[in-house]
Amino acid sequence: MLFRSSSGPTTGGTPVAITGTGFVTGSTVKFGTLTSGTVTVNSPTSITVVSPATINPGTVSVVVTTPGGDSTPAGIQGAAADDFTYTTVTPAVTALSPTSGTTAGGTTVTLTGTGFISGATVSFGGAAGSNVVVGSSTSITVTSPATVTPGAIDIRVTTAGGTSANTAADDYTYAAPVPTATSV
Repeated sequence: MLFRSSSGPTTGGTPVAITGTGFVTGSTVKFGTLTSGTVTVNSPTSITVVSPATINPGTVSVVVTTPGGDSTPAGIQGAAADDFTYTTVTPAVTALSPTSGTTAGGTTVTLTGTGFISGATVSFGGAAGSNVVVGSSTSITVTSPATVTPGAIDIRVTTAGGTSANTAADDYTYAAPVPTATSV
């Protein structure tokens, strides 16, 4: 197989034209282990697909599957002509849930955005969040660290592609806890 657009961002969405032989209606295309949701069989020698999003940058084999079988055995890195390279992009945070927690930390926060990849780190006003789980290229969960300073801070995501820009969407507020006197 040969490709036009043999690389694209981890966010997916790259149109890829595949040329080869034996393509039929109902063909499916996988980028590594990820199935492309958009497959257009133009002719027996041409397919157009859109790369799916991934959390793992790097090179993957592209496999076309028809009722006749696979273009390359699954799990085997094919020839360079069968490879697609995912490149990193600067992550972006577009929403938080919840947008606040106590200064004691320990709040599980879900970040929504783009460009999230394996190995991402998350900071809360410069302090590292813990238990970072990259669920998809658009979702991360993280546990907020404790702080002694209540108020608004920025949450930033850092990956191999860079650090997310500061926007209103990444604002998180630490609320002071209600004090409790245990003895006098």
